[in-house]
Amino acid sequence: MTDLKLFIGTQFADIRADIKNLQFIVLATWSVLVAAIGLTVMYLLP
Repeated sequence: MTDLKLFIGTQFADIRADIKNLQFIVLATWSVLVAAIGLTVMYLLP
């Protein structure tokens, strides 16, 4: 039973780490997208 609890705890820790990495990737992607839109608008408008 202890082995199962340790395994489940390890899996949850891995999932939490994956979620944090995914959050960073999404934030970075949105930041680049917003910057690209800003630059596009800045250069296309007189």
